[in-house]
Amino acid sequence: MSLADSFRDALATADDAARQDAAAAFAGQNEEDVEAEHIVTFLKELATLAAGAAAQGHHLYCTISL
Repeated sequence: MSLADSFRDALATADDAARQDAAAAFAGQNEEDVEAEHIVTFLKELATLAAGAAAQGHHLYCTISL
């Protein structure tokens, strides 16, 4: 799945507080028992990829498996 460049850019420039807020919102709405700390870790890693893609003018893609 291709992610919008605007999402890539927002993720790449999000600060720790924004990632914490996003993780808390996701954890609060998710029916699974997931901890916000795990989501923050994932978002930090994804932000690093997003920043690299943006810097090189590349798009960001992801695969989802259930």
